[in-house]
Amino acid sequence: MSQPSNRTLVTAALPYANGPLHIGHLAGAYLPADIYCRYQRIAGEDIVFVCGSDEMGVAIMVRARKEGISPNEIVDHYHPMIEESFGRFGMSFDHYSRTTSPKHAETSQEFFRTLAASGTFTTKTEQQLFDPEAGIFLADRFVIGTCPNCGHEDAYGDQCEKCGTALSPMELINPRSTLSDATPELRETTHWYLPLEDFQERLESWIATKPDWKPNVLGQVRSWLTEGLRARAITRDVPWGVPVPKDVAEKAGVDADGKVIYVWFDAPIGYVSATREWAESKGDPDLWKKYWQVNEEGEPRLLHFIGKDNIVFHCLM
Repeated sequence: MSQPSNRTLVTAALPYANGPLHIGHLAGAYLPADIYCRYQRIAGEDIVFVCGSDEMGVAIMVRARKEGISPNEIVDHYHPMIEESFGRFGMSFDHYSRTTSPKHAETSQEFFRTLAASGTFTTKTEQQLFDPEAGIFLADRFVIGTCPNCGHEDAYGDQCEKCGTALSPMELINPRSTLSDATPELRETTHWYLPLEDFQERLESWIATKPDWKPNVLGQVRSWLTEGLRARAITRDVPWGVPVPKDVAEKAGVDADGKVIYVWFDAPIGYVSATREWAESKGDPDLWKKYWQVNEEGEPRLLHFIGKDNIVFHCLM
């Protein structure tokens, strides 16, 4: 097991702000995290416990379209409801944030700029699925079709929820739009990619130092590594999300209009932006660094309480 630390940052998975909380949410990631934090505080450990509403991504857009209102109206309705529910249940978050906050947009774009400046990203122009009836490019969750691995007929464009295979929309057989049920057509667009294959050896070495991770977590991570990591697009052509920084796009010769950062790139950064907000509320804007930047003694520890469907995005991406 890892050696005890006197300073620990604990996160609980960010709930989508597209509906109210239910008992399954509370029993899954939040109650166990709260119990752990309460115990460790009593034991004298320096704990910061953060969470927040995940307000970007296709799930929000889908709910907004169903209700006939804007994504902003959806999150402004459900975020306060979720926060109030946590409060009434007695969750002991040190800070509860939201990913539509200015600090989150700033933090996500800082990450994006840093990786772009270091040459980590690649850009690729290719044909992607476009809904001729809705008039937009189809992000992964806007496409369903038959999984090429197991034959499940309602697999999403990013992952088959039946067999767990990671997919791209172009891999689906007989794809159709979840917005209009139209058959998509191919149109050209440019996106930024994170070449995960370049990091495979480094990730394998790092994960080998984590024998205390739960078997199901290690099993799922190792299955992805065994299959071989692939480049993943980390921008989308959708009207809702953290905008791609225009200065980065201009330098790459790409039109940034309508392009946003992929939700599974920006959402985990929500833990960082929430900690930054917490630090500012304490009157010490740099305090967040003590809970994110590891020192020579191996502090701080970072503990995520998440559901199994979030494992790969927290452990590999």
